[in-house]
Amino acid sequence: MAYYEEVEIGNISVFKNGVRVYVNTVFIKTNYRGNGFGYQLYKFALEQHGCLSTLYFSASDDAKRVWKKLIKKYRYQTDFFKETLTIFID
Repeated sequence: MAYYEEVEIGNISVFKNGVRVYVNTVFIKTNYRGNGFGYQLYKFALEQHGCLSTLYFSASDDAKRVWKKLIKKYRYQTDFFKETLTIFID
């Protein structure tokens, strides 16, 4: 869960499938969106697990914006046939 000034503003859930950790859902309350909180949730999960994956054709437009920011900072790998994008923390 994510908190801002002691108010719960969102959360992220992930699941492990083999060696990959996939982002399942990310939620940020509407009035807190656009302030980088989603990015911070992804970054926290990445630091906790060492890698994060997504099925990039099913990601929302908001999620795609976050993934585009993450690939600028972290090493990543795509798998065309599995439609996955994986980001690694090194």
